[in-house]
Amino acid sequence: MVTTCVNVTKNVYRDMLIKNVLPRIMDVLPPSTNRKRIILQHDNAPAHVPWNDVEIMAVFNELTSTGSDFSIAPQPPNSPDTNVLDLGFFASIQSLQYKHVPRSVDELVSCVMLEFDKYSMAKLSKIWQSLQLVLLEIVKAKGGNDFKLPHASKDRNARCGKLLDNAVCDKDAYQEAIEHLNSEDALSMEAALKKEVDELRAENDLIDLLEGAALNDPDVDDNQLDALCLAAGLHILVM
Repeated sequence: MVTTCVNVTKNVYRDMLIKNVLPRIMDVLPPSTNRKRIILQHDNAPAHVPWNDVEIMAVFNELTSTGSDFSIAPQPPNSPDTNVLDLGFFASIQSLQYKHVPRSVDELVSCVMLEFDKYSMAKLSKIWQSLQLVLLEIVKAKGGNDFKLPHASKDRNARCGKLLDNAVCDKDAYQEAIEHLNSEDALSMEAALKKEVDELRAENDLIDLLEGAALNDPDVDDNQLDALCLAAGLHILVM
C-alpha cells in the first residue's frame, strides 16, 4: 500500500471528523452520569466545515444518546492564542522532526510519530505553564491580544525545582477584568463577532467556489465570476 497526499477539502475534513476525530473522542471520554458538553473549535480556514454543517449535525444528534452534547465553534479572528497545541506543542515537535531527513511521506509520518513518542513530560509541563502565563496576560489585557509573550525562566526554575504547576492571577488584575466585562454590552460584542466571522466565512466560501470553477472553461464567463464575488460582498476592480 502506497501513502499518497490529498488536498484537504471540506469533504476530506468532514470525513476526518466523522470517521476519526469523533470516534476517538468517544473512546477516551471518561464515563460520567452527567451530560458532557464538548465544543470542537477550529479557525476559519476554507476547508473547515461551518458550525451548522448538515452531515456533522446529524452525527452530533446521534451522539446525544450517549449523553454527549457536541457542537462546533469557530475561533474568533485575531483572537489571542489560547490553544496549547498552536501556542507551543506543534512548533516544538516540528523543530524536532526537522532534525530528520525523510525521503517519502511514510518516512515523514514515522519521524513525527517517533518524536511524539519520545516527547518528554518536562517539555509538556513548560508548554502548559506558558499557556497559563498567556491566559494571565489576556486577563490583564482585558481580553485583547496586544501583549508580548511572557518569559518566566522556565528552564532555570525547572532545574531548581521551582516550576509551578499552576500560575496565580493577580487579584487586582482579575478584579479589573471582571469590572471591564460587566461594563461591556455582551449582545453588541456577540453581534460584532458574528459579523466578523460571517464575513470571513463568506470570503472562504468564495475561495472554494473559485477553486472549483474551471477558469479556462469557456462555459465559465466573467459575468459568472463577478456574480460569485458580489455574492461574497467583494468587488473586482478592472484595470
